[in-house]
Amino acid sequence: MPKTASDELFQLIKSLSKNEKRYFRLFVSRQSESSTKKFVKLFDAIDKQKEYNEAVILVREKSLKAQQLSNLKAHLHKQILQSLKLCNSSQIIDMQIRELIDHSQILYNKCLYRQCLKVLDKAKKMATVNDRSILLLDILEMEKQLVGQTVEKNKQDILFTDRHSP
Repeated sequence: MPKTASDELFQLIKSLSKNEKRYFRLFVSRQSESSTKKFVKLFDAIDKQKEYNEAVILVREKSLKAQQLSNLKAHLHKQILQSLKLCNSSQIIDMQIRELIDHSQILYNKCLYRQCLKVLDKAKKMATVNDRSILLLDILEMEKQLVGQTVEKNKQDILFTDRHSP
């Protein structure tokens, strides 16, 4: 029998530790959408089951409609993964380095090149110390972009200064 998305969601929920389930509930409690309540109900209903049975969920949870179940499951799956990412990010060095690279990309996009360089330096040290060559390549690629931008900016500053000097 082929695995379905529902089976995967069921397996994901069942694989969560007690602490991860608690963290997930705290994570979603920060959201105040009405849909939050529905996917938390779906989470609880699936968590209580020994074997996944969609029909039982729909009977027990009257607020869940069959038409919206597919979207709720997809949203729930995404929220669980985001929660797990936050919950485990301090323990997984690759995630910490990737997060620094992401932060540097945000700073780069905002033209905050000095701040971007500081974050990249920190990421580079972590990647070097922990022998993460692939992530180090990403960092070096980002530094290459950064050097290109800072050289271009310096050229523009020099041209602007030369044109407006007495």
